[in-house]
Amino acid sequence: MTVADGDYADRETAPRRAAQMQARYHRITDDRLLRPQEADGIAPEWARARVHRWVDVQGATEEELAALLAPLQLHPLVLDGLLDEGRNARIAPFESAVFFELPTLPEDEQSRHISIVCLPSLLITVHRHAVSRLDGLACALESDMRLVTPTVRALVYQVLDDQIDETLHRGMALRCEVETLSRQLDQTLDDVGVESIVQTKGRLSAMSAVCEDQLYCIEALMSAQSAAFSVGPQRDHFNDLAGHLEHALRTLTRLEAHLNELRLYYLLAVQERTEKRLGTLTVISAVFLPLTLLSGIYGMNFASMPGLAEPAGFWAMLGLMGLIGAGLLVYFRARGWFE
Repeated sequence: MTVADGDYADRETAPRRAAQMQARYHRITDDRLLRPQEADGIAPEWARARVHRWVDVQGATEEELAALLAPLQLHPLVLDGLLDEGRNARIAPFESAVFFELPTLPEDEQSRHISIVCLPSLLITVHRHAVSRLDGLACALESDMRLVTPTVRALVYQVLDDQIDETLHRGMALRCEVETLSRQLDQTLDDVGVESIVQTKGRLSAMSAVCEDQLYCIEALMSAQSAAFSVGPQRDHFNDLAGHLEHALRTLTRLEAHLNELRLYYLLAVQERTEKRLGTLTVISAVFLPLTLLSGIYGMNFASMPGLAEPAGFWAMLGLMGLIGAGLLVYFRARGWFE
């Protein structure tokens, strides 16, 4: 079979695996769907072909990734960025390719960024561990979800939109969590601990950082000057993504301020409850203080003490102590110590 324009024969097949690398190859059809295709690697003509493609790479070692991308002759800084362990939100536009790191909310403690390389007719996504959202997007684009246009530009937008949707979804979940904490604090303090508030605040801070980095990527991508990639006629779509992230950041900022208020309210409520308990203990101590004094005096071993020889002296002393205790309770109650 003759391969025209760098096309490989399309086959419904499982992804090929190297020693540790898993690479999936798709081409974009004219009807704006994805179709898997079998390939032994990336052909150099894919960078500027009539048919646009997506190559998704997972779990590649440095050697495997360098060998896979070698036919494209990418700028050395692009390859260095893909192999860099200290991944941060950044974008590097070159004439031959645009490279950027897209921060994502971790599905575990291992996957936090997707490295993306955009060429005129080829999109490459690289990640160390499985990203379920990318898998789901590929399946949807293979069935009934269509791109805006059969181009890399539209595919990049779809990848970004899918990841940002996940960020917004988790943001809404956190908002519900904060509202639940607020209701629980209004009802009873025993159902909420300061640890819950601190943990929720930590997740909010992490999500705010991801939103800020994603917003930076979107804005930098829209302003990038490169012959390899441009948002072009889809600028409005990318502006919408930026608007969604700005709205999410405002919401997260408000939620973080509300959490600070809840934490302060919780601490004040706990302090007030502790002060009430200390007040009760103070009253009890004040009531028993004169009784303890009398007990101590009549507990001294002197041969002659007033009242010791009286038959009713014991009962008289108990009555006196009872009157003193009752009088002090009435006094403290009148002064509002039990309120």
